[in-house]
This record gives sequence, C-alpha cells and structure tokens, in this order.
Amino acid sequence: MRALVSGTLLIVLSRTLDFGAIKSAMALLPWWALVSALLILLGQVLLLAWRWHVIASRIGGRLPFGDALRLTFVGLFFSQTLPTSIGGDAMRIWEARRLGLPGEVALGSVVIERVTGLAAIAFMVAFAVPFVWSELGESYLRWALLGLAPAALILVVALAFADSLPLHRLPEKARAYIRFIAHALRRIGRSPRAASDVFMLGMIAAVVGISSAFVIGGQVGIGLGFAAYLVALGGSVLLTVLPVSVAGWGVREMAMVGIFGAMGVPAEKAIVVSLLFGMGVLAVAMPGGMLWRSVSRGLVP
Repeated sequence: MRALVSGTLLIVLSRTLDFGAIKSAMALLPWWALVSALLILLGQVLLLAWRWHVIASRIGGRLPFGDALRLTFVGLFFSQTLPTSIGGDAMRIWEARRLGLPGEVALGSVVIERVTGLAAIAFMVAFAVPFVWSELGESYLRWALLGLAPAALILVVALAFADSLPLHRLPEKARAYIRFIAHALRRIGRSPRAASDVFMLGMIAAVVGISSAFVIGGQVGIGLGFAAYLVALGGSVLLTVLPVSVAGWGVREMAMVGIFGAMGVPAEKAIVVSLLFGMGVLAVAMPGGMLWRSVSRGLVP
C-alpha cells in the first residue's frame, strides 16, 4: 500500500511537469555540486551518529562512537530499503542490543534521538517562516508551518510524562520501557547542558543536511535564501515521517513542489532538488547494507 501511495503521488506529479524544463535544470548542475551534496550528507551522518552516542551516554548507556556510526549507517540503509523508516530505527535498536547495550537504553536512546530530532527540525522551520513570510503567499501555509513548533513541543512533553498515563492495560515490559524513556527524557530536560547538547546537535545536523539541497538548488536557478530551504525541505522531511509512503518518496516531492511553489519556484526546479536530495540520501545509505552484513557475520568487532 505504501509503494502504491508513493507511485501514485509521483505519477500524479509527473503529469504536471515539463520534462524539457527538468532536463534543462539538470544540465545546469556541475559535477562539483553533486559531489559536494554527497559529502555534506555524509557529514550529516557523522553528526547523527555523534548525537546518538551523546544521548545514550546521557541516559546511562555506553555506545562508542564507532559503533554508533556503523549502526547509524545500518539504520539509514534500512530506512531507505524497507517500506517504512521505522524499520531503520528497529534495526538500530536490534543491533545496539546485540552489541551489549541494555534493551531499555537501546530503545530509549533511539526513540529520544528520533523524537527530539524531529522537534529540532520543527522549531527551525517555525523560526525560518518569518524570513520568507512575504514569499509564502498562502496564509494557511504560513500558520501551518508555524504550528509545527508547538506541536513538536507537545509531543516531547507528552513523551516525557508518558509514565503518568494509565498504562495498566499494557504488558509489564511495555510499561517498563515507557517509564524508562519518560524518566530518561526528563533527566535530559533537567540538565541544561544535556538538553542543549541534544537539541543543538539536532539542529546542526538538520542544517547540514538541508545545506546539500541548498547547494543543488543554487545551481539549478532557485534564487532563494537558506531560510526558504529550511522551510521547504524541513517541512517536507517532517511529512515523510507519516507512515504512508516508501522512505518518503512521493510525499517529499509533493511537499517540496507545494511549498517551493508557494514561494514562486517552478515545479520543475523544485522536483530536481527533491529527487536529487532523495537519491543522495539513498547513495549515502548504501554502505549501511555492507556494514550490516559485516556486523551480522562478526567481521566487524
């Protein structure tokens, strides 16, 4: 069903595009821009791995950076190749547990890393909206994007106090995991340094990833500032979390065309940026498959 959604969205979108204009936009791309975008995305993986390493240490676990980096690549690979991005998180939890990380720390660190990372993106999108307020012609779009920040805050707070909910109907093990995650998130929140590390690293990682699209967009003739990319790509990435497509394909492209379109960017240029960004993430994820095989066979200590 998710493959059907992704395929349908891409087919519907393709019927509105001028493929000649797409070809012309692609012809403007120099090789160095593509290489730079890939290197930037690799840098983002390093930051995400370091962030996971920091979160695990903050909640009582020990996940060496080398292991965090390998498993971040593995998770990225499965996020791109399984029908849902949650599959990548599940693989990270599974493999971290196999490497000796306690189950509650493995699960808690991944959940906290994912939720706070999305919250960091949401806050950046909302922060960037005023800088493109005049370009965003649709008022409902402005307020929807601004609303991402309070929605993300509510999500984080709800997770931090999830142990206060009536959980008696859940199995004991599930209740124990929820209590651990809630306590761990409150523990991070009570430490200004820990909270700053977690959220600042999330924002920096997001900015680095979005920079890859900024490099490509500048070369295909999208004459907008970085704030526009924060809004367009950041908002699109948040939508890809919805479990309705394969690795976000189709959803990301529709959102990018819609948000960039509201700022006057032709759909053909927006789709080039979206597709190349998605392909770049896929390319960077490929080493994760080989690393997973190595870890599973015991070739990597």
